[in-house]
Amino acid sequence: MSTRSAIGMRCNDGAIRAVYAHWDGYPAHNGKILQENYNRTNTESLLEHGNISILGKVIGDKHNFLDRAPEGACTFYARDRSDVKQTAQTFQCSREYLEQFEYIGVEYYYLLEDDGNWYVSEGSNDWQLVSDVLNHLEEA
Repeated sequence: MSTRSAIGMRCNDGAIRAVYAHWDGYPAHNGKILQENYNRTNTESLLEHGNISILGKVIGDKHNFLDRAPEGACTFYARDRSDVKQTAQTFQCSREYLEQFEYIGVEYYYLLEDDGNWYVSEGSNDWQLVSDVLNHLEEA
């Protein structure tokens, strides 16, 4: 069973641009990958590829969707499966972002804010730094 997540970034105009990520959305996996590997520049590139099946440490190159991605690379629905209805969406506020993905069972919402930090929410408007959540998991 998948742990669904959404990955978003705050835009210059205050809106949030986001995609769906199907597998391994929990903080110890997707949260850690985002925290350690994605800044504003490569997150913009990530969002350009649309919805994600598997988040990797790098965007990587096109590959057959049914094959394993090259080590550490992302698998995208549009690029790797040619599904054209998998583009990023834009939301005017974090509440709208949370509500949009709720209907498909998203459990974790990630947001790269203007301050350069990744935040995570479990569907409420209560955002925590991903780094704090990961530190807490390591201490447990």
